[in-house]
Amino acid sequence: MSAGSLIFEAIAIFVLIIINGFFSSAEIAIVSAKRSVIDNLAKDGVASAAAVAKMKETPEKFLATVQVGVTVVSTLASVIGGIAAATHLKPVFQSIPFSPLSGSA
Repeated sequence: MSAGSLIFEAIAIFVLIIINGFFSSAEIAIVSAKRSVIDNLAKDGVASAAAVAKMKETPEKFLATVQVGVTVVSTLASVIGGIAAATHLKPVFQSIPFSPLSGSA
């Protein structure tokens, strides 16, 4: 494995962690936002407040979407990290003397 590949994997995992943080912070922000403040901002014509108010009306749709995003991003980060770890650990495991038990059931 080259140094460039390792750097790419580290950057990819870092970006995925940032995306995961975005999903998590969006979830907390929407859930914890006071409905009265959001409604007042929406009445004043703030477009993003109107969108937040709509999300708060049906939180199950928003929360399900956030959970799917978190799960997909976490899975991708795990896959990239697992492949990198397996590549680096393969020589270590191959150097361990181990003869499989033959004929045992």
